Amino acid sequence: MELFSKNYDTLNEEIKKLLEEFNHHHNYQETSYIFLLLYTMIFFNNYNEKEKINYTHKLSKNYHHFQNKLESQNKRQKYFLKDFINNKEFYQKFLYLFLDNEKEIYMPADDYLYDDNFLTETDMYEIAIDFLKNYHPTAINLFNELISNKRLYLLDKDNQYDCQGISIYNFLYKSYFVFIANDNDINSLISIMHELGHIIDDINIPINTPNKEIYDYHFKSTYIEVISSMYEKEFIDFLIKENINPKVASLYLTNYYQTMYDDFECLNLLSYLPNSLLQNEKYKTKDKFKITEALLENPDIYFEQSEFLNPNILDLKTHLNYGYGKFFATYFSSLRKESYSDFQSQFSKFLTLRLKNLDSDIFKNLGTTMDLAISQVESEINQSSTKIKIKSKQN
Repeated sequence: MELFSKNYDTLNEEIKKLLEEFNHHHNYQETSYIFLLLYTMIFFNNYNEKEKINYTHKLSKNYHHFQNKLESQNKRQKYFLKDFINNKEFYQKFLYLFLDNEKEIYMPADDYLYDDNFLTETDMYEIAIDFLKNYHPTAINLFNELISNKRLYLLDKDNQYDCQGISIYNFLYKSYFVFIANDNDINSLISIMHELGHIIDDINIPINTPNKEIYDYHFKSTYIEVISSMYEKEFIDFLIKENINPKVASLYLTNYYQTMYDDFECLNLLSYLPNSLLQNEKYKTKDKFKITEALLENPDIYFEQSEFLNPNILDLKTHLNYGYGKFFATYFSSLRKESYSDFQSQFSKFLTLRLKNLDSDIFKNLGTTMDLAISQVESEINQSSTKIKIKSKQN
């Protein structure tokens, strides 16, 4: 069974097709979108360095399009920051309630990663199909098409891109590609499920949605990582439940929760910065002393100065998207197990709400409250930690 394609013809043909499309008349939004799409496809293709330079040069000749892309992204980033600033009180309340309570996160030993973690591509396929049958049966055809149409690739062995995976969805042709880190292990499968979730998310955007709203969803929305994180979380839960490399899976579940807390801790600090430092991400240009000095002037927040990260590696959008993504993914996956009817009701509402920007009434509009949602997530974390302890002792 060949899971990952070594044939890049499909990707190459789409790049050539898009290059032709790029020269046709498009509106501002589509031009910027095609440029970004092409740039990403070329970057992750298996072209040698010379080929990449040639293709990039073809794009860069259209300098005004390049400027359009940059301006468009900058505008969206400014809008995202403005949205965050306008809803600071909402975030501060949410983060205070969530971070204030003790959570039990069991930390397995790192050497679990070395316990018989290699999987053949046939093993990976069978495990993935078994998971999808039980959790997301409607995604099976998409997963099989991804393989049969040769649209699932491994990143090169050096993996200089510093990522576990990336999915590319072309709204113009309704096509998709997925690139995964070259590991052949549980982590590779977790990454595949995460990226599959992104594709499902994109495919299920209503057909009549204006292109501008679709583009904005990827750059402005705070909910872009929810569905992908849900696929990731439920797949890890599945591995533990079915006793498939449970020690390794437990480590990834711990990491899943820990990174959510880390993102929220960073977001909490950012939420107490003066607006003047948040605007245009000025905090990234300041040294650590200046930022901690600004925070110390605020009596409403406490933090350990020794643990404060360098400002240049803080990124509001990343912390918000991934923290929020994992929170709501944990909430929905827990709700599905507890009450499927409540899950269906709230998740269907979320599918409509997710295309909007931050909604400070999100919990009310889902049909719950902030307190209940946080309690649900806390309960899921504590129950998961207990299960991990039991499983780890048994193996």
